[in-house]
Amino acid sequence: MRSFSVLGFEASNIVSLTASLASKYQVSLSAKNEDEIFAKGKDLESFFTELKTLFNQRVIVGNIYKAFLDTLVSKRLTLSMAESCTGGLLASKITAISGASQSFKGSITSYSIESKVNVLKVPKDIIDTFGVYSEECVKHMARCALELFKSDIALATSGICSPIENLPYNLKLGNVFIAIVSKDKLPLVTKESFEGTRIEMQTKACKQAILNALSYLS
Repeated sequence: MRSFSVLGFEASNIVSLTASLASKYQVSLSAKNEDEIFAKGKDLESFFTELKTLFNQRVIVGNIYKAFLDTLVSKRLTLSMAESCTGGLLASKITAISGASQSFKGSITSYSIESKVNVLKVPKDIIDTFGVYSEECVKHMARCALELFKSDIALATSGICSPIENLPYNLKLGNVFIAIVSKDKLPLVTKESFEGTRIEMQTKACKQAILNALSYLS
């Protein structure tokens, strides 16, 4: 059994679109979640080979963190991060991959408002105006990491993984903002919504950040 994702497509749609191809190679497919698919069968290699001819570089087989690092290395890009709600988990998953030092320059866990302002240098008026759980804040976090580490690309996360009363701006538990910035492309900022325990939401946020970044670089 092997897992895979196709960037830009929901897992359920890929299962439907590739049903005949899977049948051709006697492979059974099941959607694990919105992004990841499990493939099980006799001729997985042939199945993935033909799948890649259909979707090209959008097909990610196996560990997405390794696939992301491989992409950075192949493009000769360096990476930095600023994490809030994920609390360093994303950096941990990146550095768990052998050879991460070829691309990864570092990360700051700016969990408090003070660390966002004093360490990352996010403008205080951005936080006062839009709040820490916002597209504006997370975009500035990523930009500050990019500048601080002098990297080619930077990721940032900020969101709500534990219950908080009286949330503003129609925010709710599970909302996570993810930003990706680089030197030569427009930034990408998304607002996600996750469910589960605190660690499950943090883990999902990490994975979504990498999926977003792979799409951003494709």
